[in-house]
Amino acid sequence: MSKVPGKGGWRKPVAGGLVAMVAVTAVQAGTAHGLAAQYALWSLDLGALVWGVVGLVAYAALWVHLDDRPARWHAVIFVTGVAATVVTLSSPLDTMGETVLLTMHMLEHMALTLVAALLLVIGTPADMLQQVRRLPVIGFIVERFWNLRGMVLYNVVILGWHVPFMYEAALRNEAVHDFEHLCFLLFGMLFWGPVVRPITPARRRAGAPLRRLSGVFLALLVNTILGSYIFFAQRVLYPTYAAAPRVWGLIDVHTDQSIAGGCLWVMGDMAYIIAAGVLVAAWMQRHGGATDELSLDRAVRGGAEGA
Repeated sequence: MSKVPGKGGWRKPVAGGLVAMVAVTAVQAGTAHGLAAQYALWSLDLGALVWGVVGLVAYAALWVHLDDRPARWHAVIFVTGVAATVVTLSSPLDTMGETVLLTMHMLEHMALTLVAALLLVIGTPADMLQQVRRLPVIGFIVERFWNLRGMVLYNVVILGWHVPFMYEAALRNEAVHDFEHLCFLLFGMLFWGPVVRPITPARRRAGAPLRRLSGVFLALLVNTILGSYIFFAQRVLYPTYAAAPRVWGLIDVHTDQSIAGGCLWVMGDMAYIIAAGVLVAAWMQRHGGATDELSLDRAVRGGAEGA
């Protein structure tokens, strides 16, 4: 006759199973941590540094030729924008984003478009922008695209670079990858420019606030569609990440993709909703006035002066 195990007879197998599970989990976590440490590196992006220095020199040259020196906070914010660009492209967001985690790459792109580009625009005084408009090539670009046209192009660029073929090309070729980041930064400035520093001609002044607001709502719509599509996608959109080693253990390729889409969706929408709210509030406050200064810059300047 077989012996029926007592209460103590069940405890040993259960305890052994739990110990085995904990041990396996610990090994997996240790392996994932080791893999993450291999990719989570700081690597100075010399290209970004060189262009940042060129931008600062050009900014200083334009600054000294201004008839009326603007408030110093402009320069502080511009330098912060340059620093944000260099740090972003030199941080683990870049080293991990181009090799193992889509989420890191998405956060890197958002840092360029929603933070660095915005800071660079806010840090450019209106008088300096007028100087830039008189330059041969850059002035033509500003005249043609520092408006709703440029805001629309920004959304085309965002969508275009997230097409799997284009995204994979950037991941596999360093030159294409650098060009992608340059596009995000420059077209990000073209998007935020009309919002923060409008230069609408007088003959079109009456409809300018509505055009800027429509550009922000277009970005909100595009961001919502793109972010939700990546979030809910059932297939792997970018094969590079499917073949990448799994860092941080439990984050598989589908989870990584959903987190990346969620970050783009939620954080991007928040930025555009805040921008739209500031534009509406400024328009309501100045409705009927003669000036066209409807911009985020008024809120920034007010905060700086209050401080």
